[in-house]
Amino acid sequence: MTQRTIVAIAEDEYLIASALEYELVEAGFDVVTFPTGDAAVQWLSAGGQPHVLLTDIRMPGAHDGWALAHRAREIWPNLPVIYVSGDSGASWTERGVPNSKMLPKPIDLADLSAALRDQLAL
Repeated sequence: MTQRTIVAIAEDEYLIASALEYELVEAGFDVVTFPTGDAAVQWLSAGGQPHVLLTDIRMPGAHDGWALAHRAREIWPNLPVIYVSGDSGASWTERGVPNSKMLPKPIDLADLSAALRDQLAL
């Protein structure tokens, strides 16, 4: 049995999270979805191990997307990270973890597929 790639999605907008989950499952990924960065951190801290993290930047709670990615990298140092944001001015190169990608909202599925391929190849 071949292990499938696990994508962890942290997105507080339900419709966006649902659409991303649907598309990724259809593309053959296993997906775990969290409505907040805090929920994702709890899962990671309990031993959850995704192959890639896809996170919104602005979310409620103690862990926005920036904090979530940094905490995730403390737990899994080589975890690929893809940020998504509707804020075109988000300075991800200064706040993001090294070797991460940024995708603007609305997310283009071709761009998402390319970012996943790039990040999983690291």
